[in-house]
Amino acid sequence: MRRFHSVFGVVAVTAVTMLSACADSPTVPAQQRTQKLFRVSARAGGPVDVPAVRMDPPPAPRPWDTSDSALVAAIADQDGHAVIGIKEVGRGRALTAGMRSAVSANTVRGGLDMLRGRGVEIVELYDAIGAAHVRMDPSLAPALRQHPLVDYLEPRQIGRVDGSLFRGMAMSSLPFGTPQTIPWGIALVRAP
Repeated sequence: MRRFHSVFGVVAVTAVTMLSACADSPTVPAQQRTQKLFRVSARAGGPVDVPAVRMDPPPAPRPWDTSDSALVAAIADQDGHAVIGIKEVGRGRALTAGMRSAVSANTVRGGLDMLRGRGVEIVELYDAIGAAHVRMDPSLAPALRQHPLVDYLEPRQIGRVDGSLFRGMAMSSLPFGTPQTIPWGIALVRAP
């Protein structure tokens, strides 16, 4: 009887583990699950301290990296949507240094206040990286890019999903940064 209980216990624990591993809700699109990682929520209360992180700069400068008129045009093409990274005053910019310096929550808060004071609408805060998705008058972009609290300013970008799994299939456009994710339970049970 004792052996039965121990075998039954192992089977029960394995079954619960496997069932919970597959508990990701298929009704929530991966894009929404990913965005929640970076969105500030009501319980978070606002910006958080952001640690330093190494960044991979683009392989070549994009037109808006070097030209104010290209920046204005690119943001206008996105109906005023852009992403603005906040940095500590006096620190280098990530695109030139290849390193995004640590940013305190107070600095991020001050950067957001500065943007609001210039009429920029904060659409969403990416608190994990100290950046914000904003909607703004595109003509403000050149001056904002030069502000000491702004690390980078770029138009909202659209990426394309491309990979061996999608060969021969229609490509779909997804917001930049939306990764294809595999629920953690698949790896846990070592499913293909």
